[in-house]
Amino acid sequence: MQYYFDATLAALENLNPDVVEVKFNLLQSNAKSELFDLCSNKGIGIIVREPLANGLLSGKYNKDCRFAKNDHRNGFKKELFENQINSVNLLKNYFKSNAEMIRGSIKYTLEFAGVSVVIPGAKTLTQVGENISSANYDFNLKEFEKFKKENLI
Repeated sequence: MQYYFDATLAALENLNPDVVEVKFNLLQSNAKSELFDLCSNKGIGIIVREPLANGLLSGKYNKDCRFAKNDHRNGFKKELFENQINSVNLLKNYFKSNAEMIRGSIKYTLEFAGVSVVIPGAKTLTQVGENISSANYDFNLKEFEKFKKENLI
């Protein structure tokens, strides 16, 4: 993950694109500081991908979950996967339900001024509607950042 972040920063030193696409979510939020500031200073838009961390922020997976052979998540390193599941389990203490965690996860990524668009995945029309409703989710960024810090997420 750090490689892609560093490569994006290096590319922006030499290029001036209109927009960049970055992986950014509640579990992988290192882009918000240096990268978001650089994009803002250069007038570069930000497309956020994987706001639900490959579905992990849906709350429906646990450490014992096994993905199908043809599912790219099948290749996740066990230690990283377990660390992310531990973080998701902590986040469940903040959100009242898995559905609320999904909306909160998407809304979190929309809370940053430089973000132009968020592209969550969806397999059903219902999921598309739920993702859209995230824009209206009542989310307190300062309160959430305090929770993350207190819980070492």
